[in-house]
Amino acid sequence: MEEREVEVAPVPTFRVAAAEIRRRNMNLIVGGVLGTIFCVLVYMGHLQQSEKYNAVLLLSVLAFFGLFAVIHVTGHVRYVLKIRRHVLEVHDDGIWFRTGDEESRLDLQDVAIAQPQKRWREGPSLMMKLKNNRVIRLVGYEEVERLTELVLARIAALKEASDSQSVGG
Repeated sequence: MEEREVEVAPVPTFRVAAAEIRRRNMNLIVGGVLGTIFCVLVYMGHLQQSEKYNAVLLLSVLAFFGLFAVIHVTGHVRYVLKIRRHVLEVHDDGIWFRTGDEESRLDLQDVAIAQPQKRWREGPSLMMKLKNNRVIRLVGYEEVERLTELVLARIAALKEASDSQSVGG
C-alpha cells in the first residue's frame, strides 16, 4: 500500500503592523516635543520672573520631565524589541500569543462576549470580554479585519459545537 502524507492547513498568523509601531513612535516624539516646550517655557519664566518661577519649580519640572522621558523611552524600546518577535496564531480552539520563547494561550471557550470595534485613533480592533470579566483587545495587528472575522467564526463554531453537545447529551 502506498502511504500518503496528510496536508495540514497552515495556522493563520498575524504580526503587529508597522503602522502601529510608527504610531507609537510618533506618540513618543510628540510627547518629547511637548515636554521640551513646557520645560523651555518654565525656564523662560524663571529667567524673566525668578521670584514667581523660582529654581525649585524649574528643577522640579526638569526632574519630572527627565524621569518621565527615561521611563517612557525605556518602555518603548523594550516594546519595539519584543513586538518584532511577537506573533499571534489563531487555532481552532484558541489564540496563541508567541514572543520569542514565551507563549501564552487564550481558550476561545472562555470568551463571553466578542465584538468588533472601530476607534478613531486606533482603527479596527476586536474586544473580547472573558467569563472572568477580564477584557482583551486585539488592536494594531496586520489584517486586523481578517483576524476579527476568523476569531468570531471560531468562537461561533465552538459555541455551536457546545450547544449541539448539550442538546444531544
